[in-house]
Amino acid sequence: MSTLRTYIESLQSGNTNITRVLDKLMHYPRKWRPNTGDITVNPLSQFVIEQFSAPGRMTPEEITHIVNEWPMDQKEALQTEVLLAIEEDRRMIFKWGVTNASTPSTEIIWPPDSAPMSVPVKVIFRSPRAGILFSEGLSEEEGTETDVVIQSQGPFPD
Repeated sequence: MSTLRTYIESLQSGNTNITRVLDKLMHYPRKWRPNTGDITVNPLSQFVIEQFSAPGRMTPEEITHIVNEWPMDQKEALQTEVLLAIEEDRRMIFKWGVTNASTPSTEIIWPPDSAPMSVPVKVIFRSPRAGILFSEGLSEEEGTETDVVIQSQGPFPD
């Protein structure tokens, strides 16, 4: 859920709060080596939820969005790539955008084998344009009555 201003900024930059938190968590992937067994998505492990929900990171609504609206097959594919990036100590960067497709998609782009380790893995999340809802803010959490609130509509089929 976000305001129209945040939505437009996210469209322009490819950054959302979720992508910023994931960028931060995967900036130094080596630090997660002792926890690789705790990084699971089916179901989302308590360890991952704790990392996502630490102060200044994701909101409960954002975590619920990941749990309920991201397709499980894409979360499982991302888990595999995250664990590989941790093993190889290769940073990951995350971006977001919209798609005209009817379901969300996740694209994971590894740099060529010859690329230096400073070149990150790029992950792009795409939300269906048709699943994005606009409405007036109705509560303090959603914004003022003059704000426009954006949220994706799901869950989407796996």
